[in-house]
Amino acid sequence: MIRVLIPAAFILLFLGYFRDYIFININFLSGVKYYPNIITDYKLPQQLFFLNAFTYEQLYYGKFLVTMLFSASFLVVSIIVIKKLFSSLTYVKWTVYTYISLIVLSGVFYTYGMLFNDFNNGYKLSRVFMGFLQSPFVLMVLVPAFKIAEKNNP
Repeated sequence: MIRVLIPAAFILLFLGYFRDYIFININFLSGVKYYPNIITDYKLPQQLFFLNAFTYEQLYYGKFLVTMLFSASFLVVSIIVIKKLFSSLTYVKWTVYTYISLIVLSGVFYTYGMLFNDFNNGYKLSRVFMGFLQSPFVLMVLVPAFKIAEKNNP
């Protein structure tokens, strides 16, 4: 189990760091494009200069795509870990169902915010659920849950 969890932890740490790096820089650039007169000494890293070609709107809506890509990356790592730790494909299915459920829940809160003129709260809640998908949180809940299920159903 340790031979699976330690490499997975490093991969998840890298993914989390890389995700944060990308979003911090997209958010910075979005702010500069939205408020063109803002004075800042923060510089966009050289490897991300291609982002300058995008408009504020493209950066804003592009974050939805980037969010889905990182969520999918965390899902893939989670599936690999679950496959290596457990022999039952049922657990892989439950992992996918968990991700889908959290995406749907996030979408419900986002839609609620838009439909009922409560965008700030709806958006905040949807971000919380999407944040779970872009972190080791789901895996940290599912592995012990599946271990308990295995012990209860040998």
